[in-house]
Amino acid sequence: MNRYPSLIFLGFVVIGIALADRMQLPAAVFVFLSLVAAGPAVYFHLKKKSRLATIGAGLVLLFFSGAHFGFGVYEKGPDHLENVVQFSERYHIFGQVADWPEFKGRYTQVKLRLDSLGSERFQPVHGTILLKISDSTTGFQRGDRLELWGRIHTVSSMSRTGEFDYGRYLSLKGISGVVYQSSVLNVRVNRTDRNPLFKWVDQLRESIKGSFARNLSPEAAALASGFLIGETRDISPEIYQYFRDSGTLHLLAVSGSNVAMVIMFFLYCFRWMGLNRLKTNLLLIGLIVLFAILSYGEPSVVRASVMASLILMAQLLERRYNTNNIIAGAALIILLYSPAQLFDVGFQLSFVTAWGLILSATTVERIWGKRKHRWYYYWLVMPLCLTLAAQLFSAPLIALYFHQIPLLSLAANLVIIPLVSIAVVGIMLLLAADLILPFFGQIVGGGLESVTVLIAEALEFFGASGAPMIEIGQVSPLLVLFVLGGLVAATLAMASRVGRRYCLIGAVLLTNVVLFVLITLNLRGSPALTATVARSPGGTSILLDGSILQQPDLILTGLDSRDYPVDERILDPFLRQYAVTKLGRLVLFGAGFEALDDIMRLAGKYAADSILLPDHLLPSFKDALKGLSSGDAFTSEIVSLGEFNEQQNPTGAVEIDARSYSIDLDHVHLRIIRFSESSDLVYQSDKQESVLIAEPDYLPERSRDQTSIDAVHHQKIISCAKYEQMLEMLINNGANSIDSSNIFNLNSTGPIRIEWDDSFAQPVLRPVFN
Repeated sequence: MNRYPSLIFLGFVVIGIALADRMQLPAAVFVFLSLVAAGPAVYFHLKKKSRLATIGAGLVLLFFSGAHFGFGVYEKGPDHLENVVQFSERYHIFGQVADWPEFKGRYTQVKLRLDSLGSERFQPVHGTILLKISDSTTGFQRGDRLELWGRIHTVSSMSRTGEFDYGRYLSLKGISGVVYQSSVLNVRVNRTDRNPLFKWVDQLRESIKGSFARNLSPEAAALASGFLIGETRDISPEIYQYFRDSGTLHLLAVSGSNVAMVIMFFLYCFRWMGLNRLKTNLLLIGLIVLFAILSYGEPSVVRASVMASLILMAQLLERRYNTNNIIAGAALIILLYSPAQLFDVGFQLSFVTAWGLILSATTVERIWGKRKHRWYYYWLVMPLCLTLAAQLFSAPLIALYFHQIPLLSLAANLVIIPLVSIAVVGIMLLLAADLILPFFGQIVGGGLESVTVLIAEALEFFGASGAPMIEIGQVSPLLVLFVLGGLVAATLAMASRVGRRYCLIGAVLLTNVVLFVLITLNLRGSPALTATVARSPGGTSILLDGSILQQPDLILTGLDSRDYPVDERILDPFLRQYAVTKLGRLVLFGAGFEALDDIMRLAGKYAADSILLPDHLLPSFKDALKGLSSGDAFTSEIVSLGEFNEQQNPTGAVEIDARSYSIDLDHVHLRIIRFSESSDLVYQSDKQESVLIAEPDYLPERSRDQTSIDAVHHQKIISCAKYEQMLEMLINNGANSIDSSNIFNLNSTGPIRIEWDDSFAQPVLRPVFN
């Protein structure tokens, strides 16, 4: 206990937060228990019984953190907005921007701390809402006071595990509702109450971005802002996707490497100025705090800043420090200030990866022993081992939250991380040179431009379309903890020959167990109906199969052309994955003219019985059919969706029109809706076993005479749209009840399979491997 006090106390705090989250006892109970535990802790400390005193102090922190979590997340006062707001009422809202706005492509997201609401009368309230404005605007900053009119929509949180719960996510962020505004013009701004520090930081941030804009091309300036201060709004969607698909998106989140480079840069400057250790360390701590604020206070930079400050303070006090205690102390400080951070993805990834790097670096040093002073150890062995460790320790959490792992991530990081490190050094040199003499800034900017070009080319190589990706379905948190524990044990054991032997034996045994479980699961009987939903260019692909259909059906909600044959690259592998050799009906709701060739080739290859098209596509399809060569096999019947409306399927009623494809088989109801400018989301079903697959072209505004959506508990909703967009669409169209655990997002989960068994029980939705 005396060796790792921070680690011990961190364990107590984590347990306290978890207990409060699970039990949700009144916060006053935790406060009382904390006061009760304080007495024995003081008594044992005075009696110099260190172990018992440490346990007592740990219990005090345990109950204190539980109380703090309760007050911040689920303990609401009578004047909290959750106890005041009526869902259907429109309010005059006053509040202050509580954090820096986030830019989500076509809309801006603002965290607004309320102080009063007006309806029939004004009343003071407290609580935070999320303001979403359908404009990309930089007109709001932290500390601004805002005034607007709007409805505050609450998002319910479900206890179901394994799926993303948007209501819980907002609650942990301290957000109790969402307000939508169609334009920034609907919001009035008052900047007189802004904090002078935040105002000065905003001006400094704009000065840094201005320096980049003067000396770099727009693309290089956007990358420089992302690498140094985490400003990603100007990075093109294509480059951002390359970062994501190559597994290097973490480079746009300011982390320990950025903090370390800033410290080293200014450390050399201060030594050149002849400052002593006391002045140097105090100035460095101040710069670290400023850099954390400048970088929008992301979890990774906060973690690195707290760790660096603790190390500098230990040097000032001339105390020895242990890296495990330092990182545990950083986590302890953050969680005592904001307990809900424990459940934040960025917080978990940051600390798990940092701990993995510390354990791995120590193990590698022990293995290499006397050879660790060789040049290849510093430039080859250690970077390779640390990059591999970062990928391994972050992979379980990435699988849990994002359901996919890039296969080229290790190679991409080995190439791109050194280039980004060089770029960060060049960025700081550019800022210094531009401050001294602008001409020097242009010279440094020319060299930095070449580095950013190399980074962009490497990103395109590793993250371009078709980059191999492991799609992973639902992952149990217990499995993640088990894997992380195994990685820690394996890392510690690698320093000894006996440990490596046991690790190998354990890996072989675990592999056999996993294979046995997979084989056992595959032996179960086939369901009565299976609908597998996956993304395709321009929309979704839905494959219907099962014993109740004579031939599998393929429905495409939309299809866009690409510079490669979509049928060969996307659709054909999708069908072959599920052993499809022949298609019954191929239903197409929308497609570009150039994509029709792909449809005809696919229909010929799989001998589709019929192709169902909306009326507006029939002339284009017939024109494309004329250009088909005589050697191509095409025997499918072309049927308009309107004509098919009157036909009946012998296994059940089938309805198809220009907006929806609906299968009603006894107790099973599946409906696919393609939104267009002439269609609205109107869906009501009294069947419990119902699934809606929606692919919106845009977010339609609700009209007065439009039927509201009844998003009942048993209805499942699948969409390619982002989760927040789907939620906004449901709310704007009058959904009177939203079960957030029943909304599935193809962007984050990959393909989803819907299965009904022979009893037509409630459908089971689960992600599948791609």
